[in-house]
Amino acid sequence: MEKIKKIKQGELNMDQIIQLPYSQFVSKLKELAKDSKLQAVINAGKTDGLTEDEAFTFEEVAFDVKNLKPLQNEIDMDGSLMFPLSGESKNLESILKGEAVTILGPVVIFQSGGVDYIIDGHHRWSGVYGINKEGKVNGIRLTANKKANKANPTRVLKAAQLAIASLKKEVPTSSAKGVNLLTINQDALNKYIKTGEGSLEGFKGIQPETVKRFSDVKTELKDADAICNFVWGNVKSMQETSGDMWKKLNIKRDFMPQTDLGAKGPAKDAETRKTINKLATGEINFLQPKSSDVKEKTNKSDVPEKSEVATESHIIKTYEKFMQNWKK
Repeated sequence: MEKIKKIKQGELNMDQIIQLPYSQFVSKLKELAKDSKLQAVINAGKTDGLTEDEAFTFEEVAFDVKNLKPLQNEIDMDGSLMFPLSGESKNLESILKGEAVTILGPVVIFQSGGVDYIIDGHHRWSGVYGINKEGKVNGIRLTANKKANKANPTRVLKAAQLAIASLKKEVPTSSAKGVNLLTINQDALNKYIKTGEGSLEGFKGIQPETVKRFSDVKTELKDADAICNFVWGNVKSMQETSGDMWKKLNIKRDFMPQTDLGAKGPAKDAETRKTINKLATGEINFLQPKSSDVKEKTNKSDVPEKSEVATESHIIKTYEKFMQNWKK
């Protein structure tokens, strides 16, 4: 167990804050996110002496759900399965066919050692996985600069939270509720699908019109019993392929990054991309951040470069270029 570190109220020693155990780090960041001094340190990734060490590369990927590993220790059943099982999902048929889908916004993935870990989008991932273990979900894969050789899932979770705090001046969070799909058993899942037992959101069980949508794509899924067995096979696969990083980290959903900055609906996509772009620039100072990383910026437009000093030859060349453009 990590030793809880104490920091005095209001203290802005970022090199200590960044070393806090993850959940304690998030709590401290929430407390101090609006502070201008802290914001200056967060955004000093390019003035800390190494301009590219904290930059991430990223790419758009259609991920096989069975290849992704969760980092949070709870994935609630309602948040994952209620939407498709209630028939509200427009993507249900596409998911059943194994087509890549985007659910409001991209999932955010960090690749480390060839393993793809979920930074944000656990319920979008599990919602697809629960309906089809051969399904695909669209997302963005982040890869740390090779110079950031200490980048690991926990460090990247912290980097994401710092990027969010930089953009939002706060740290939005969300909680998981109800039964955990990572640990649920078949009996409890069957009752949920058939009657809605265990739902905290008012799900009343799968209805005939939704059963028909399943059977239109997969004829063998002709009734609730068949769908129960099918979904359990998917959830069981999810439990088996999720690895054990989520157990080791033991992070509740309450502390996971909301890369969409807390947005709702279609706005999730654009807001998520703002966070990704912030990480891609290398501005976020997450490797040993400290106050001395903040440097005064010089307005270069006020100070001509040596090569731009108004010498006679420089004036002649400028005039010749102007005349050439004017004659075109």
